[in-house]
Amino acid sequence: NKLVQKDYTNQKARINLLRFYKATLLIGVCFFIATDIIVRHKTIGAYIVILFVFQVLPFYRARENMAIFSFFAVFISTLYLFFVPNAKIGTLFSILSIIFAFAFSTECLRSYSIKKNINNRMNELMTERFSRLATQTIMALSNAVEAKDQYTQGHSQRVATYSKELAKRMGYSEEKLNEIYYIGLLHDIGKLGVDDAVINKKGRLSDEEFAEIKKHPEIGYDILKIITEIPDISIGAKYHHEKINGFGYPDGLNGDEIPKIAQIIAVADAYDAMTSNRSYREVMPQEKVRSEIEKNSGTQFAPDIAEIMIKMIDEDIDYTMHM
Repeated sequence: NKLVQKDYTNQKARINLLRFYKATLLIGVCFFIATDIIVRHKTIGAYIVILFVFQVLPFYRARENMAIFSFFAVFISTLYLFFVPNAKIGTLFSILSIIFAFAFSTECLRSYSIKKNINNRMNELMTERFSRLATQTIMALSNAVEAKDQYTQGHSQRVATYSKELAKRMGYSEEKLNEIYYIGLLHDIGKLGVDDAVINKKGRLSDEEFAEIKKHPEIGYDILKIITEIPDISIGAKYHHEKINGFGYPDGLNGDEIPKIAQIIAVADAYDAMTSNRSYREVMPQEKVRSEIEKNSGTQFAPDIAEIMIKMIDEDIDYTMHM
């Protein structure tokens, strides 16, 4: 970034110097053009076009007040005609005016192009920097959830990876796939608001403890709803425990009432829960995992997404996808 900024400073100084030269030389060019306009009336139209296109227009984008210089030069040129009423001189000035006009306009556009390219590169660097910052912030939040739950280390990253792969096979765009990955990373962020004793309890939860853990989707939604750049990030956190048959939580949605992103994360979340060690059991055999997803297709899981997950399981011959 420092090298680009230094290059930008040098180019800016060079452009300012060129502006000074242009302002000075443009008066001379307009002087030549005006002389020829008065000496040879037949070329008035042509040179007005040259004056506008080659002199005034390029500088207008750079916010130069060249039009003022041009009209001032025309006025001076008219006065000069009283002292140089020679048609041959007018012809010479005509040739020189075309040469200078072309040279000045080319250099002006080149300088403007350099400045524009530098500004574009600076904007690209800033965009990349903020993009990296956003990704790192999301990763940091995900790590905070992982640090709270000692039994599910890596859970958020795995769910994000499975969700992205499911969405890819469903035909989502690359941009949307990246968003889905972020949504997967933060789907359990609401656990930050749940008591540590409940999160890290060994063995199965009591009804009261399960009621406590069921609060985490809405807590996650409240945390993430201020993020407007990825609106679905709060939706994924809130609804990933909803079931197709309407017996999920927190709102008991069913079927298409459940946002598609939440349906995707629900399948990915369940797969990871069954294929990772928990406080109350070890990793389930792959055949059992496949059977559970197939059995709950249409009740807990969306059938189309469950079908894709089953295909992924069948392709995972060595049962390494969860590692």
